[in-house]
Amino acid sequence: MAIFSRNKIGLALGSGGPRGLAHIGVIKTLIENKIPIDYISGTSAGALVGGLYSYFRDISKIQKIAEEMNATKLLPLLSDISLRDGLIKGSKIEDILKEHVGNTKIEDLKIPFVAVSVDLMTGKAIYIKKGPLYRAIRASISVPIVFSPVKSKGRMLVDGGIAHPVPVEAVRRLGAEKVIAVNLNSELYPEATGKEPTKPQDILYTTMDIFVHNLALKESEKADVVLSPIVKTKAGMDFMSFTKADEITKIGEKTTKKKIRQIRKLVYNPMLRLLGKS
Repeated sequence: MAIFSRNKIGLALGSGGPRGLAHIGVIKTLIENKIPIDYISGTSAGALVGGLYSYFRDISKIQKIAEEMNATKLLPLLSDISLRDGLIKGSKIEDILKEHVGNTKIEDLKIPFVAVSVDLMTGKAIYIKKGPLYRAIRASISVPIVFSPVKSKGRMLVDGGIAHPVPVEAVRRLGAEKVIAVNLNSELYPEATGKEPTKPQDILYTTMDIFVHNLALKESEKADVVLSPIVKTKAGMDFMSFTKADEITKIGEKTTKKKIRQIRKLVYNPMLRLLGKS
């Protein structure tokens, strides 16, 4: 008699600002198709959705939180002004995260999770696998200049997307044998719209988009299946796009459904094993 062994599946959720709402649709579709999620890594928006899912293990709760987001709820979170190392202190966002997950530590989560950040002091990527979940998410979403860095153990932690916009290696280190990666930077913005950047800030954003775009494509090559939801909104300062949860979530669902057959093939190892033998 022979049996099939199952591979441990890792989900690498990439950066992308409000485009990260597509991660909700990705996870929702994987669950509906009974695809196991054994490990999760997340960068920036991916750390937010991935961390919350590792905690709740109920994607409908995260979807509800996202769909209830509107200007009335969003603007107060962005009014936490800082005059030092970022436009926004981030303390109000941190408080909201803590309201949802409390003081839960990453190492106590049922689904192993790692948030990716970058230390401005050394330039090295930091894989956060221990400590308060809310603090790890806050560090990973700290877009430089926009949010104040998280200071911890002599480090200044900022958005992990500047080093690992698609954290494939991070989830493999957790133990994943097969990796499903979500690349939210597969197209250039605003280049994809055909608009010529003329203002200094537009040139800066375009330069950053090009950098992250190419880095994300390179990192995605390390995954077994890559999902690339195409969401027509820029990352960075386009905060009001967070109010488009339903629309962006559906893009994630549609993208995942197109590759669900390919994803199913990752789950089971076709190597036959005899009962009673390793």
